Amino acid sequence: HDRARKKARRKTTAKAFIEDFLRLNPEEATDLGDHRYDDKVRDFSPAAIASRADTWRKYLTALDRINTAQLTGANRIDVRIMRVNLESMLFELTDLKSREWNPLSYNASLANSIYQLTSRDFAPAEQRLRSAIGRLNALPGVLAQLKANLRNPPRVHTETAIQQTTGGINLVKTGLDPLLEKAPAALKSEVAAAQAKAIAA
Repeated sequence: HDRARKKARRKTTAKAFIEDFLRLNPEEATDLGDHRYDDKVRDFSPAAIASRADTWRKYLTALDRINTAQLTGANRIDVRIMRVNLESMLFELTDLKSREWNPLSYNASLANSIYQLTSRDFAPAEQRLRSAIGRLNALPGVLAQLKANLRNPPRVHTETAIQQTTGGINLVKTGLDPLLEKAPAALKSEVAAAQAKAIAA
């Protein structure tokens, strides 16, 4: 009975971690085929970064409570994989801090997050456009966080980011056209307003 309870706790920990990971990384959720967060982008504010780091520490503490000697080989490997991933994500947030020196680290939340909605035919055009509107409206906030977070980024990263931004603006301007052709006309003005807001930012 105790062994069954521990097994259930391990499964609950893993499931809760996956849910938190997807919620906190909406662009990766979209890439993985989970479309609950398709209208959202990652939050790079200091409060959100601190909260994300606390969440990863919480799961590392939960893993510390698991007696890996009692696990089967496959489950033991799963715990190690989860730990390595958590440690890596925590290291990125607390030590590497690429958000402070590499503008390219924001790409997944900028034009790439719009491209994700056009590159796969996973839902009707109207649904994907509504998600795109949510993300387009969020892009000025991401850019404001980028400007607030960056500290003397290296020239090569900055020049590359400027070049990629030009491509990103073009994608925002025209990348949604195939979806707009299939969507209700009433949605076009809403998309156009969101596009203009994102492009201006």
